[in-house]
Amino acid sequence: MQKTDAKNETMLTAAPQRLVLSLALPATAALLVSAGCGILEAWFIARLGTAAGGAIGIAFAVMALIQAIGYTLGTGAASLVSRALGAGDGESAGFFASLAFWLSLALGCAVTLAGLLFTDPIARFLGASDTVCPFARAYLRYLFPAAPLMCGTFVLNNLLRAEGQVRFAMLGTAAGSLVGVALDPLLLFRLSMGISGAALALLLSQAVSFALLLARYLAGKTRVSLRPRKADRPLRRLRSLLLIGSPSLFRQGLAGVASAMLLRQARNWGDAAAAAVSVNARLFLLLYSFCLGVGQGLMPAAGYNQGAKKPERVLALARFALILATALMLALSIPTAVFAPRLIGLFRPDAEVIRIGAVMLRAQCAVFFLHGIIAVTNMLLQALGKAFPAALIAAARQGFCFFPAVLLLPRLWGLTGLCLAQAAADVLTFLLTLPFLIRTLRSLGAGKRQHP
Repeated sequence: MQKTDAKNETMLTAAPQRLVLSLALPATAALLVSAGCGILEAWFIARLGTAAGGAIGIAFAVMALIQAIGYTLGTGAASLVSRALGAGDGESAGFFASLAFWLSLALGCAVTLAGLLFTDPIARFLGASDTVCPFARAYLRYLFPAAPLMCGTFVLNNLLRAEGQVRFAMLGTAAGSLVGVALDPLLLFRLSMGISGAALALLLSQAVSFALLLARYLAGKTRVSLRPRKADRPLRRLRSLLLIGSPSLFRQGLAGVASAMLLRQARNWGDAAAAAVSVNARLFLLLYSFCLGVGQGLMPAAGYNQGAKKPERVLALARFALILATALMLALSIPTAVFAPRLIGLFRPDAEVIRIGAVMLRAQCAVFFLHGIIAVTNMLLQALGKAFPAALIAAARQGFCFFPAVLLLPRLWGLTGLCLAQAAADVLTFLLTLPFLIRTLRSLGAGKRQHP
């Protein structure tokens, strides 16, 4: 009880800068380790050839769709759990936590079954060419069985962060990622498993993360439990969980769809273009981890203080998170743009891949600073339970702003248009985000005046 009281006191009284940093730094570290390990895996696989590098793009799209399930349930539950804890309603917090966890395992098993039955059609649909398809098939054979573990891990990670246990959430996630990247060279080259070895390493890494995070709950060291329980109006609560988590569904799910569309379009310019798209996706995820980590740090703090009816605290937290995320992305964009060819070349020393990838990466760098505002606003709205605007923003970047860009710009400017498509969608998404951000900050400011 004393530890719980201390955690409550920290959430309600710590300086906004200190609170956001204390929650964001571990979240960012975990994301960076995960993204960095993904980049190392892509580097190992690129040694197998350009077609194998293209297969990673197929796997990235599938992983985004699996992550969409985990993040939808995880962030939806995290928002509800943090606000329930802030309001002192531990029973509701426990119900939402257990519901999200068990549902994630069930849906993950469904993905495994469907994926193993339709591996080839899925790979073809996602843009695999005749040369890429055998590599994609070999990777997906192990990726689909990892789906329940991945979904469960994302939910457990979000639930731990919702109650302020960000350091353990980081350690559990990072440990699994490090195990995976350590196994990559052994399975790929020493045991001659090729690209299947990388997928098996991913499966084992997810098992490690899942086991470590679950152990925290089994040991009784959390403020909520995963024990299945009954509650009044369960369908209404399930609807709330899915509705608040829907921005993550759009954000992650559409990332997979957008990746598939880019790969299908890139196929018109050969395997080199597909490999460039795959490398850029990994590099962008690494850089995006910084502003995403800030947003993830903001979510539990904002949700908890919203539940405790402290709008002035939420406003201060949001302002600091916006400034921090924007400054980080701006600082990262300059060296990335300068060294773009070298960064691409680290993964695939192919002149054509480097040429295409550098243009694509520099186009992204030109608008990197916008992501700090977009990501933090999106996650702030989600933390406050504002499902519709959060879902709208999440669906914009790789949905209704991206689809027209990726279909129209390549027709107008060929391969250059393809390289500019995502950057153009990012600008449109920022313009959509700005009015929601202004309105939310004004609303919090009005609440501050009503609660001096």
